[in-house]
Amino acid sequence: MLLSRAPSAPARLYPQRPGCEKTHTIKIVVRAERNSRAVGAVIRHMAFEHAAESYRTSAGFSSVMNKNHWFYQQWNDGQATDLGFHDFTAATKVDGSGKKQEKRIFLNVWGEEETCRIGADRQASGLCAAAWTWISPRQGKIRIEGSVQTGSVPGADKEISLLHNRQEIWRSRLVNADTPAVHDLTVLLEKGDDIRFIAQAAASRGSDKILWDPVITFTE
Repeated sequence: MLLSRAPSAPARLYPQRPGCEKTHTIKIVVRAERNSRAVGAVIRHMAFEHAAESYRTSAGFSSVMNKNHWFYQQWNDGQATDLGFHDFTAATKVDGSGKKQEKRIFLNVWGEEETCRIGADRQASGLCAAAWTWISPRQGKIRIEGSVQTGSVPGADKEISLLHNRQEIWRSRLVNADTPAVHDLTVLLEKGDDIRFIAQAAASRGSDKILWDPVITFTE
C-alpha cells in the first residue's frame, strides 16, 4: 500500500500494483532549531516494529489514560489508583538584580514526586509504588521481555515485580546500576486480564528512578 498525504488533508491509502514493490529508506534528521519563544521541546522516537502485535511502554506512552491499553497508577497495599498527568511545571528564580522570573519546566510524567512518578521508560516510587498496568485487548499467549536498572548508589535497594491480575509471576531486587534484572516470561491470558509492572523502594521509600522499558508481544 502507498500512503499519500497533502498538507492539512487526511492520509489516503492507494493499492500498489503487482511488480512495483520497492525498498525505501526513511531518514530522520534532528536539528537544534526551535522557535525563539519556545519554553520546551520534546522529540518522540519512532518505533518500527515487525509484524507481531507488540506493546512497548515507551512507544505507547501517552498523556491519555488507557491509550494503547496502558494505565499509569500508584500501587499501595494491593490497591491501584490512577495518576494525573503533568506536561509542565512552573519554577520561580531570582536573577542577579533580585527580580523574580518564572520558568516553565517540561516534565511529561504521570504522578507526583511525593507519591510516585511514571515516564515513558522509567518509574520513581515515593510514598507509593509506581505501576504500569497493561490491559489485554484479546485472548492469547504473550511474551513479556525487559531489562530493569536503577541509578541508585549501592545499598539503596529497589523491589520490582510483575503481576498477572493478582498473581505475582516475577520478582527481583535491584541493588546498584551495575546489576540489571532481566525477565522473559510467557503468559496465557484472557481478554481484559491485566499485566502490572510495579517498582518500589525496598526500605527508605526514596524516589530514585528505575529504568524499565518492557515489551509485551502476542505470540498466539
